[in-house]
Amino acid sequence: MFCTIAHHKMPAHIIYEDSSTIAFLDINPYSYGHTLVIPKIHTLNILTATDETLGHVMHTVKLVSNHYINDCGYDGITVLSACNEVANQSIPHLHIHIVPRKNDDSLSALSDVFSQTHSYDLNEGEQILTMRP
Repeated sequence: MFCTIAHHKMPAHIIYEDSSTIAFLDINPYSYGHTLVIPKIHTLNILTATDETLGHVMHTVKLVSNHYINDCGYDGITVLSACNEVANQSIPHLHIHIVPRKNDDSLSALSDVFSQTHSYDLNEGEQILTMRP
C-alpha cells in the first residue's frame, strides 16, 4: 500500500516530498497532524533499510517535525516506528509516525509499550547493554 502512495498511484494528503521520501497524513490518526514518513524505495523497516535510506527518512522526519513545532503551534512531537509483526508493525514498509503534540492533549502513545517494566541482573544487563563490533 505505501509503495502505491510513494508512486502517486493511491491518493494521500502529502505534507512533504523529495526525491527519496514522502510524508503524508495517517488515515487513522492519533491526533490532528499525525503523519507518516516513508522512503520511496521499498524496504521492510529500520532494521533492513540501508544507512542511506534511513538517513533520508530521518532527515524528512526532522524537517516535518520542525515544521509542526515552528509553523503550526505544536509543543512537541512523538516519533514512533515498529519493526516486525511482534512489535505491531502493520504495514510491511518502513514508516515513521510523527504525532504532533500539545501540552494539554492527554495522549499517551507510548503507554502500551512502557506499561510493563523489567529489571536486569548485572550479567544480563551487561550482555544486553554492551554492543560489540
